[in-house]
Amino acid sequence: MDPEPEPGEALDARAAVEAAFGAASGAASRSQATSGPAGAAGPGPREPGSGPEPAVDPVADPAAERDAGPREPAPGPREPAPGPRRLDPPAAAALLRLAARVERDLLASGLNAKPYEVTPSSLAGVEVEVDAFDDAVGGVWLHWRTHPSVGSEGSGATSVRVVMAEALVRTLTALGYRVEHGDDSLRPYAVRLVAGPDTAV
Repeated sequence: MDPEPEPGEALDARAAVEAAFGAASGAASRSQATSGPAGAAGPGPREPGSGPEPAVDPVADPAAERDAGPREPAPGPREPAPGPRRLDPPAAAALLRLAARVERDLLASGLNAKPYEVTPSSLAGVEVEVDAFDDAVGGVWLHWRTHPSVGSEGSGATSVRVVMAEALVRTLTALGYRVEHGDDSLRPYAVRLVAGPDTAV
C-alpha cells in the first residue's frame, strides 16, 4: 500500500487543483465575452494587410452628401448670337409680296423691273431687293442698274443712277407708295420702299 500523504502535502495538492480550475474558467469566460453567445461568430479585430476599409455609399450616407457641398445648377438655354436676325416667316412673306407688287406696278408704268441680282446683268432697269432681316436697313430696296456699256463706276453711270433714283421716288409716290432715298453706305443711290399703296400714309 502507498503511504498516506502528510497533511501539509494534501493541502498543497488541493490548492494546485483549485488554481488550475480557476484559470480554465477565466479563459472560457474571456473567450465567450469576445465572440458573443455560443455558436455566433463575431467579426473580431481586423488583421494587418487584410484589405482596404469597406467603401461608404455616398447616396446612403447623408453625411457624405452634406460634405459634397451644393450642386452646380443645370446650364440654361443658350443666348442667341448677337447681330441682326432673320424675320419670322409671316413678316418675310409680307416683304416678298410687297416686292412682287412694286415690280408689277413699275412694269405697268413702262419701267423694266426684275428681282435683284448680285452679279450684274446686261439688262438695264430697276432691280428689287428684299432684305429679310430685322435691323435698321431691312426691307425692300430699289436699285437702278445701268447697261454694261455705260459702265458701273464712271461719272456717266453715277449721274444716271442719281437721276433715276429721283425718278423712282417720284414715280412710286405718284402710284401711292411711301418711299425715301436710302442712307445705307452699302447701297449707294438706292431707294427704300417704306410701305405699299394700301398702308402708305
